[in-house]
Amino acid sequence: MKKLLTITSIICLLILIYLGYRYFLGQATPASINLVGNTPNDPYVSLVLEPSFLIKPANSVSEIGLTIDTGDQKKVKTIRVEISYSPDQCLSPVVTRGDFFSRVISPPQIDNGLIRFSYGVNAGSSAKQGNGTIATIKAGPTTGNCTLTITPNTRLTDHNNTTYLPTTITPATLKLQTPSPSGIPAFKQPQYHPDTLSR
Repeated sequence: MKKLLTITSIICLLILIYLGYRYFLGQATPASINLVGNTPNDPYVSLVLEPSFLIKPANSVSEIGLTIDTGDQKKVKTIRVEISYSPDQCLSPVVTRGDFFSRVISPPQIDNGLIRFSYGVNAGSSAKQGNGTIATIKAGPTTGNCTLTITPNTRLTDHNNTTYLPTTITPATLKLQTPSPSGIPAFKQPQYHPDTLSR
């Protein structure tokens, strides 16, 4: 009888633990969902330096485009750009305005490893939406890899003159092409010779 009472007590205790767990901890909780892409509550503007990677010989010039994509939700009125680079590893950059903005607010200033300029729409014009090229930058490697990076000081303004940061930024690297060392023989693919002794 004592054994039956002990087993019944253990079963009742397990049932109470289960019901308590279901009541306090087992209730459904809302799931957190990360939305990917362009949604009305999360508009984005991406700035990309493209091509993002090139291998070039020393002192050769390449064109890198600074492109913009406003997505479907944002309209851009002006942009203030700051791009950093290593002056000791890059040729002096040359900047040309692209086709996205029609007005030069502040012409390109290149000094101490920074490229700065501001472009916008013409006075009285509507803010722009879509994608295009903001500027073309001519640069190249000298003694090492030349990397162009859009800094956090880059700002955009929308049709309400609200200033904000771009949400996606892609840098560009012009990798210095290194010559192959002389005196090292070319790699030869090993040849397979089946074992003729195992017959």
